Amino acid sequence: MKDNHIIVTYEKAGEDFLYVAIIKQTNSGLKWIKNSDAITFPINRIAAEGTPIVTIVRPRDEDYKAVKVFGKPAKSVTYYKDVSDKVTLEFKYWIAYTDKNPDSTAGDIELIKE
Repeated sequence: MKDNHIIVTYEKAGEDFLYVAIIKQTNSGLKWIKNSDAITFPINRIAAEGTPIVTIVRPRDEDYKAVKVFGKPAKSVTYYKDVSDKVTLEFKYWIAYTDKNPDSTAGDIELIKE
C-alpha cells in the first residue's frame, strides 16, 4: 500500500506472466484505477494520474542480488509456483514506488549483482 493506493501483483490462471493493478481506497470503498499488460520486459512501469509510479524489475539474469531506484533499495519479492508434485519454480522481482518516472538509460535504476 502506498498512500491510499493498493498495489496488487498477480498471475492469471494458466499464465507465467506477472501483472500489476492499482486500486484506490476511497471513503465509499475500493476503486479499480489501472492494470498493466503482462510484464514481459525486465523493467516495467505502471501509473495513472494521481498515483505513485510503480516500477517492477524482473531481470532475465538470475544473478542479481538487489535493485535500487533513484538510489533507494527496491523491495525484493520472491514467490514459488508448484508446476507438478516434484517441480517448484522460483520467481523473483523487485518493486519500487516513486513520485517521478525512473529512466533506466539515465542510471535511475541500478541492478546489483554483488
